[in-house]
Formats: sequence, C-alpha cells, structure tokens
Amino acid sequence: AQQLQDVNGQLRAANAELAERDVERTQLYERLRKLDQLKTKFFANISHELRTPLTLIVGPVEEMLAAANTPDACRGPLQIVQRNARTLLRHVNDLLDIARLEAGKLQIRYVDVDIAQLVRETAAHFDGAAKNRGIVYDVRTPDTLQVQVDPDKVVRIVLNLLSNAFKFTPPKGRVTCEVSSREVRDQDWIAIRVTD
Repeated sequence: AQQLQDVNGQLRAANAELAERDVERTQLYERLRKLDQLKTKFFANISHELRTPLTLIVGPVEEMLAAANTPDACRGPLQIVQRNARTLLRHVNDLLDIARLEAGKLQIRYVDVDIAQLVRETAAHFDGAAKNRGIVYDVRTPDTLQVQVDPDKVVRIVLNLLSNAFKFTPPKGRVTCEVSSREVRDQDWIAIRVTD
C-alpha cells in the first residue's frame, strides 16, 4: 500500500510538472507567434517605404526613354537605371509577397501569356553579365508558347534561377535557359530549365 501511495505521489508530481511545462510551452508559442507577426509587419512596412521611391525613379526614367528628344548617348545609361530599378522593385515586391503569404493573403493572378517571350525578355537582363564575364549564354525558347500563369511570379522565378546560375558559374563558363513543352499523362506541361 505504501509503494502504491509513493507511485501515485510520483505520478501526481509528474502530471503537475507536465501541466506546468505545457503552460510554459503555450506561453512560449504565443510569444513566438507575436514576434513572427511583428517581423511580417516590419517587412511589409519597409517594403512599402522602399517601393515609393523606386516607383518615383522608374516613372521619370521611362518618360525620358519614351521622349523623342532624349539624346542617344543617354539612352544606354537610362536603360541600365530602368532595368536595375525594376529589379529592385521586384525584390521589394518579393518581400511584400512574403508578408502576404505569411498573413495568408497571397493570391495568384493567372493570365494568358506568351511564356517564350516572357522568358526571353527576363533572360535578357543577364546579357551584359554574360558578356562581361565571358560566359557562353544560350537562351532557347520556341517562337511563341501561350500559357496561363502569373507572369510576375514566373519572372521572379526565372530571375532567381538565372541570378544563382551566374553567381556560381566561373568566367568562360556556360549558362543555358530553356523553355519547352511536353505532354505527360494527357496533360500539357511547360518546363523552364536553367543550367550552369
């Protein structure tokens, strides 16, 4: 009987300790959740603050490029500013998307797109880097390929893949970006492949 009482006492003590740890775990989880919300809000706020000046840079640059009286000597540098400001704007939008994703508010916007043209235009951002580093850069796409995708997300993916490929390819190396279509189990699929 004494042993049974001792075991019951130990069980009660163990249960009390488990209940106390459960309360601590719940409190810790709640603190972590609040910190995560603060982080998401911080990213969203910073992203909004960065997006405004970038938009104010892109607008005038595009107007100058569209103007007929802009000297040809200025067009090249303006195009570089435009391309890099747009790239920064895309990165800022990525941060906003992360905040939306964590808040459960990220939406995919499907539209009809010529993905071959979209990938060619996106891949062109790296022409200068390939030339400067002596990298053989090959972009292979069909002439046209209509699909339904979220073009902003596809551009971000391709930019990310190509950025990593160029980062890890030594001078005189090779980077290939390829778009192809195929049928798998009676469904049409599009493959975007980046090889370094």
